[in-house]
Amino acid sequence: MTAEQIVAHCHNTPFRPFTMFLADGRSVSVAGADCVTFDDDPRIVFVYVGDADAGETIDLGLVVSLRRPEAPTDDHTVASAER
Repeated sequence: MTAEQIVAHCHNTPFRPFTMFLADGRSVSVAGADCVTFDDDPRIVFVYVGDADAGETIDLGLVVSLRRPEAPTDDHTVASAER
């Protein structure tokens, strides 16, 4: 993943929540575009989680993948996936 790809996800309109998976095995969920603050160094972001002041400072070079939750298309699809 490049920093530019991650920044693009943060600036998508409309914003879609996503989870960043880090090289050390941690994951950080990004609930909204206003939950991310970019540092002067373009490789660093701060993601607010939970409380207004709580969060994670992340080196974007350590992000190995992103995942967006996908909504099922209908009940039949969910039932098939659970089998």
